[in-house]
Amino acid sequence: MTRQLRTHSQPVAVTMLFILAIGRAEAQQLTPAQVEVRIVGTYELIEWRVEGQVLKPPVANGRLVFHNGQIIAMFRREQNGSAYDFAGHGTYVVDEKMWSYGYDYRLEVTGTAGGNTVAHATREQIPFTYRLEGANLILDYRNGERRFVFGTDELTYIEMGQIVRRWYRIKTGL
Repeated sequence: MTRQLRTHSQPVAVTMLFILAIGRAEAQQLTPAQVEVRIVGTYELIEWRVEGQVLKPPVANGRLVFHNGQIIAMFRREQNGSAYDFAGHGTYVVDEKMWSYGYDYRLEVTGTAGGNTVAHATREQIPFTYRLEGANLILDYRNGERRFVFGTDELTYIEMGQIVRRWYRIKTGL
């Protein structure tokens, strides 16, 4: 009799664990308001990885602001006798399944001792899915082609699995 109870109790236990796992996954579903709260802020560039080098202030610096559906980005790096500057402003949108952002205007200047190259354009909204992974909010475009990882106070931007830029949230108040 004991042997039969064990045989029947294993499928029940596995089913209960499955139900608990589903419940836990549903509990981690985020609302657009929860995503917004995690993103909003002003971030200071603390690291920019380019061509195998890790650039830090003062040779790489910048700010990134997400607030009330608006994005403003300004950053600069100097490397091997050249400089790259980016400035842009645009919008972001959060809905039930996606976060997207785009630039209404962006300006990119690449400068060397021989001169400057200037480009300006817009960038269409790029859609990212969002999810929680532990304490981090992950914004994911095409399964990791581009990814934003929002921690408590840190933001990491990743392309093709490689960290590109890291930002630290500037605390408000005195």
